[in-house]
Amino acid sequence: TWVPPLVLALAESKFPSTNQKALENIPLYKKLSKLSLQEMDKYFREVGLEEMILAFGQINRPSLKALLNRLSLEDAKELRKRLKKAPVYTAEDQRQAQLHLLRLDMEKMKPEEVVGQIGLSLLARSFAKGQRSLGEYFVYKLPKALGLVLRRLLNAHSLEANQERVENTRKRLTKSYHKLFRRPSRA
Repeated sequence: TWVPPLVLALAESKFPSTNQKALENIPLYKKLSKLSLQEMDKYFREVGLEEMILAFGQINRPSLKALLNRLSLEDAKELRKRLKKAPVYTAEDQRQAQLHLLRLDMEKMKPEEVVGQIGLSLLARSFAKGQRSLGEYFVYKLPKALGLVLRRLLNAHSLEANQERVENTRKRLTKSYHKLFRRPSRA
């Protein structure tokens, strides 16, 4: 069908074109692009919980109580349960996770949004410089409100994209994907 050039130009300016090959070159993004919205929501929650476990695995009781009070009841119960079984992480990994969480403006988030937005923030941190269009693909895949949050996070993280940290983040995201969807890891 024929589309007037003005309409086509307007649509192309509003929706970024993502090279499908670029999406498929990074297995994590290819897998995530195939998830339904419900699966993505579940995935971001899982990733957010994993990040919180990494950051707060060795937290004292009063601090843990304050943290749990900031979350929804369901997320607080799940985090408490998982923290009891949490492995010991390296001090550097724990410090990086803590710094990541400190950079998020969690005070403005609703309790039921905190864990998922931490996961969304990790996705934003997984894009290297020059991969903005890949990030924008997910902005439009998500519901509008979450897409706007991801865009804000992409803007914030694009300035600090360190290639080693990007690769480490992708590995952790891939591991969470395979844990959640029980598909064997090849990363």
